[in-house]
Amino acid sequence: MAKLTLIERETIVLFNEAEDTATVYTCTKSIINKCQAAGYKVLSKDRCGGFLFECPKSCISFRSVPKEGRKKRALSEEHKEKFRKARVKSDGE
Repeated sequence: MAKLTLIERETIVLFNEAEDTATVYTCTKSIINKCQAAGYKVLSKDRCGGFLFECPKSCISFRSVPKEGRKKRALSEEHKEKFRKARVKSDGE
């Protein structure tokens, strides 16, 4: 089995609107473990350690950042900018 670099350890999720199943190809060990633990059907395994799983499309979800999280992130960015300005000001003295 070839050793993959971090950039090569990818995960690809494929599904369409016509079918009720999705396929997940991954070389990421933690995702392989989760798919196996969930009992997803293994369609194939490649020589690089990648697995192709089939699972119900309903198991695939995408999370969005809550509005509060966006506000906190924006406030955090403002705080960082104020800190940078204060640091530059103090370094210039």
